[in-house]
Amino acid sequence: MSEISPKLRISLCTVQSFDPVQRTATGARADDGQPPRMAIMALAKAMEENGYPRGSWDYYDIDMLLPSDEAMEAYFRAQNPQVIGLSAIVCSFYNELKRVARIARKACPDAWIVMGGHLAGASNVALRKTDVDICVGGDGEYPWIDLLRYFERNGRAWNYEELAKIKGLAYIDGDDELVFTGFAPQIAGNELMQPDYDLLRLGLKDQPELLDKFFVQPSGFLLFDKRLKTHWSTKGAQVISSKGCVAKCTFCQRAAKGYRTATLESLEEHVKMLKEKFGVGVIHYSTEENFGSDIAKTRQLADMMVKYDMLWVAGSMRVGTFTREDLQYMADRGCLGGVYGLESGSQMMLDAIEKKITVEEIVDAFQNSVDAGFTTFQSNWLVGNPGDTRQTSIETGRTCGRLAHILGVPPWITLGGIAYVMPTPGTPLYEYAQHVGAVPTDPDGEEAYLLHLGRIYYSFKTKYTNVNGASRREWIFWDTLIRLEASRTYRDLCKKSSPGDHEVGRQVMAYHMHIRETGGVNQSFRVRLTSFDFFINNRVVDALPRWFIYPALEWANYLVNGLAKDVVAKMFGLPREVGFPIPKLPPRLELDPKAAQRKRGLRYILKEAVGDALSRTEASQRVLVRGQ
Repeated sequence: MSEISPKLRISLCTVQSFDPVQRTATGARADDGQPPRMAIMALAKAMEENGYPRGSWDYYDIDMLLPSDEAMEAYFRAQNPQVIGLSAIVCSFYNELKRVARIARKACPDAWIVMGGHLAGASNVALRKTDVDICVGGDGEYPWIDLLRYFERNGRAWNYEELAKIKGLAYIDGDDELVFTGFAPQIAGNELMQPDYDLLRLGLKDQPELLDKFFVQPSGFLLFDKRLKTHWSTKGAQVISSKGCVAKCTFCQRAAKGYRTATLESLEEHVKMLKEKFGVGVIHYSTEENFGSDIAKTRQLADMMVKYDMLWVAGSMRVGTFTREDLQYMADRGCLGGVYGLESGSQMMLDAIEKKITVEEIVDAFQNSVDAGFTTFQSNWLVGNPGDTRQTSIETGRTCGRLAHILGVPPWITLGGIAYVMPTPGTPLYEYAQHVGAVPTDPDGEEAYLLHLGRIYYSFKTKYTNVNGASRREWIFWDTLIRLEASRTYRDLCKKSSPGDHEVGRQVMAYHMHIRETGGVNQSFRVRLTSFDFFINNRVVDALPRWFIYPALEWANYLVNGLAKDVVAKMFGLPREVGFPIPKLPPRLELDPKAAQRKRGLRYILKEAVGDALSRTEASQRVLVRGQ
């Protein structure tokens, strides 16, 4: 156990996110490629720079160790901290946050329990329904240090006048109102840090061998890249070149403002260390939400990868950022590929979710990628947003077909994942969902929704919370409709010109065929029936008029995936495959195609629809939900 300063005893803890795919013999996570705990590291760095050296606080990686309730309680009792910091990065942490806070409170009844992360968007629930005392919204470095100073001065006493002066805090005041003091200043890009493996090891306690789980082994399309097969090391590590995003998508949590990039000096020092100390030969920028938007710096980064003989993988990329020459520059300097953030192939919906890209930019990005020999593939598509319709689903399917033709990979082999959007705290979509009654606003009801989110690993349509207002018959068909239109579009394009024939497409095709051949895709009759696979890549279906075949299949899909499943569930006492129950169907949002692009955005629509806040609690909730 670390030596604890008598001035203030502090424990930093992660909170379990999703259930592990595999466990070790001790019950810990066995899956490699675990994301480095950057939020914890940021707080640790801030403490070390402000008079709290390593050794005066402790770190417990609950998300990696997955300890039992008894083991967790024993840790807190032995440590006996006065301050417990819990890192809950996303909304799926709520059920585990409640569990960890309850155990911590039982073991340390007088401790301050502070929670940070995007879950702070639901502070009103976390503060009223769990044992958390204070939440921190947005970047936490400055608020955390100010809070520690406050605890030193006040002990366990509440001083609301002092707390109100600390930016970034959410708490319940003496009048039972939620108070959010506003977002705190953010650290500059040149202060962004890289993963600290000594700190990661500290959090693993008596299982230091788990440090290997933070490194990345080749997977996915990388398995079929010829360069990787002859490289001196395939061991990978995750590195942070930027934080934030240049856009503000309405479904995305936006507690941090703007886009910041790390210095090339800090990146080079870290890459050199990874190579010399850990034998890392592949750098993954996969934890970033917006890789490479500073093109000049990205080119310098590519040069640095050559200097250290590194192969590398780009993170989530924006389609309007890179020219063909940029992609060629990256590919020539060891970049194995990257993934574009797409979400929709309908311009109407791209405007509604405020993606700040166009359909033609998506198409151009894929064409530029294959021309440059830069490996990419169709990633995730989102349906079910406010404003989505049958027509927008057809438009997305049409874009999928165009991309498949460029890649030279039929859409029935791969068109990416189709997910149903999920309202999460800290997003305009969440505020909209509460405004139309799809997500409750009272603490008990909202907690029930957060617990529901904690049981979702992937947002399939069976988990969809209907924020759109379409009938179940309609929205349950949207994912299939996209696949049908993609197949039809691809086949039509192939009649006009041959599909792409290049190494990028062959690599993507090889990967997906490998998945199918090794059982990665369940091809059972039941799965093919309920997913309507029999109608995808079907020449007859693709040739029939849309006005005839699409409504017919929509009704057939409803009978199979709606009514029939309901009957089976009722007969055998099984839970119905539906999302969070809502009292009534919300109104449909009708988007005006003639309106200015700004007026089709969900933020503008919300601003027009939502009145003034009626209480301080409501005002604080709005700031937390809307982010920066």
